[in-house]
Amino acid sequence: MKNPLILAMLAFLCSMSTYSQPPNDLCANAIPVTVGPTCSTFSGTLYNATLVSITGGCSNNKDVWYKFQVPTGSHSVNIRTTITSATPTLTTANTFVELFNASGCPPASTSLTCSNIINPKLYSGLTPGNTYLFRITSSAVATGAADSYDFNVCVTSNDEPANALTLTQGPVVDGNLQGAGTTSGIPLGSCTGNPDDDLYYKFVAKSSSATINVTTLGSNLSASGVRTQILSGPVGSLSSVACGTSRVDATGLFPGDTYYCRIYSAGTGQTGTAWTYKISYVIPVNDDPVNALTVIRGGALVDGNLMAGTASTGVPVGCATGTPDDDIYFRFVATTIDPNHP
Repeated sequence: MKNPLILAMLAFLCSMSTYSQPPNDLCANAIPVTVGPTCSTFSGTLYNATLVSITGGCSNNKDVWYKFQVPTGSHSVNIRTTITSATPTLTTANTFVELFNASGCPPASTSLTCSNIINPKLYSGLTPGNTYLFRITSSAVATGAADSYDFNVCVTSNDEPANALTLTQGPVVDGNLQGAGTTSGIPLGSCTGNPDDDLYYKFVAKSSSATINVTTLGSNLSASGVRTQILSGPVGSLSSVACGTSRVDATGLFPGDTYYCRIYSAGTGQTGTAWTYKISYVIPVNDDPVNALTVIRGGALVDGNLMAGTASTGVPVGCATGTPDDDIYFRFVATTIDPNHP
């Protein structure tokens, strides 16, 4: 016969397990998150999280807490939060990240901003070496299963080449030069302006050419003038490959090699707060006829890649079939005359 007392104790323990709060439910128990050039993912949950009354940008909903230290030489970080459940209660519309300009609890009215998690959030103007608190919070109604409140979070920084953020061909990445510092020892090459506020990205060349686009400039960055530089070599010994303004085209790259991209404003110093931009590694250099790559008879093979190619207007279809919505262009010089062609 089973002991009723043992059964009661087991039921109590199961109940305690089912209804226990996350370990970082309180600000005082904020989990330290490592900051690096790539995501060091930390798993989290808002299941059974409790509400803490905070004067800040986000509403007072259930939350869990994290903290990070800004790397030496860096002035900005990106916080990325992703929902991991296959049947989530959390959504990008009802889940938020809030950063506080404080390292102690409670953070009082030191909220810097509150944003939903639809995109990675960049925070600039931070102090190197300082510790900052942030919380993940949600307005979701507490009706879902436990795993429907699961998420991952990571913090990255790209204020130095060693912490460059990775660009992949296609996605657009948000950036913000506000408060960015300068990196000494980086050659200007043919670039112009004063690189006293730079951020860094890196990409793996898919072919011998690449294009970096910088768009949607904030008004202060637009007025100062944006500069885009592609660099090669190991960190600490970088060489300039190509320079441009809001678009830079680089050729002579080695497929499979890693290249770095520096973004900075041409002016000296910063005024105002509108220094945002979007950066992408998406368009082949020869996406349009005017930039067609030259193919030489009997010469070296020329790499091509249709990934992220776009349609060119005004080009007749002729004998081609299908939909030319992702074309790239090459050109050659005829060296002989076809006697059968008038």
